[in-house]
Amino acid sequence: MSVHFEKQIDQLRRQLLTLGSMVEDHVMLAIRAAEEQNRDLAQEAVNRDDDVDAMQMAIAEESLHLVALFQPVASDLRFVITVQTVINELERIGDQAHDIGQGVLRLLDSGAHFDLPPLLQQSKEASVEMLRQSLDALLDRDASKARAIIAADDKVDELHRSMYDWFKNGARQRPDDLDWMMEMLTISRHVERIADHATNIAETVVYLVEGELVRRGGDRAP
Repeated sequence: MSVHFEKQIDQLRRQLLTLGSMVEDHVMLAIRAAEEQNRDLAQEAVNRDDDVDAMQMAIAEESLHLVALFQPVASDLRFVITVQTVINELERIGDQAHDIGQGVLRLLDSGAHFDLPPLLQQSKEASVEMLRQSLDALLDRDASKARAIIAADDKVDELHRSMYDWFKNGARQRPDDLDWMMEMLTISRHVERIADHATNIAETVVYLVEGELVRRGGDRAP
C-alpha cells in the first residue's frame, strides 16, 4: 500500500509541475501578445485557458481520490492540501493571462497603436519572476525563497499604484488616447494579480515546509 501511495504522490507532483509550466507559458504568451501587438498570440492566450482549466480539474480530482483512498496524515496530508491550493492559484493566473489576451484583442480591434508603459514593463518582469520563483520554491521545498517572494509583492503593488498616476497624467495631456491607456491600466491590474497569486503560492510553500500558515509580509497567521 505504501509503495502504491508513493507512486500516486509522485504522479501528483509531476502533474502539478506540468500545470505550473503550462501556466508560466500561458502568461509569457499573453505578455508577448501585448509587447508585439500580435493578434494570433493574443487569441491563443485566450484559447489556452481551457487547457489550463481542464488540467486543474484533473489534478483536483486526482488529489481528492488520493485522500479518499489512502487517508494521508502529517506531511503527506500537507502536500495534498498544498497541491489543491496551488492548482487553484495557477488556474487563476491562467485567468489573468486569458484576460490580458482579451485586452490585447480589444486594443487591436480599436486600431490603437501602443507600447507597454515602462512601469508596466517593470511590473510584468517582476510578476513573471515571482511566478517562476514561487514554482522553484515549491519544487525545492525552499521556505526561505518563498518568504522572499512574499516580500517582493510590495514592489509590484507600488508599480501598479504608479500606473494610476501615469493614467491620470496621460488623460490630461492626451485625451484622445484615453481608451488605450485605460486598457493598459486594466492589463496592469491583471499583471498585479499574477504577482498576488504567486505570493499565495509562496505562502503555501511555507506551510508545506514548516507547517506554518503565513499571511502577506511573512507574519504568522493568528
